[in-house]
Amino acid sequence: MSSESSTTANVLGAGATGGALGTLIAALAENMDDGSLRSNLLILAPMIAVALSSSWLFIRQVYIDPIANRKRNEAVKDQMKEYLDEANSYLSRVKSDDSATDEHKAEAQRIVEELERVQLERIASRMKVFAVD
Repeated sequence: MSSESSTTANVLGAGATGGALGTLIAALAENMDDGSLRSNLLILAPMIAVALSSSWLFIRQVYIDPIANRKRNEAVKDQMKEYLDEANSYLSRVKSDDSATDEHKAEAQRIVEELERVQLERIASRMKVFAVD
């Protein structure tokens, strides 16, 4: 999911949650006896909902999402390393196998080089974040 669509989903989710929370607060206040608490809750319900959903959105974007992204990136990196190690091990076995054809050895080498290229492209795409225009 791209950063822009993730942000949009977060905002929409926070808005929907805020609307539901505001409705819930107003419904609870409607069932209370007449008094200043009931009046204040009815008046403040939208502001309370906006404040709580904004706080949640802030906490999620500043604290939760970066941690989740870092963990996801570490998992992908570990998995890519495992695949590349496995491919290199296979390539070593193929190269040392006298019965393997030159075409098979070349194909195994090409696949390992392709995996290395994919890994380098992923690293490069992450580094573009730091590039200054």
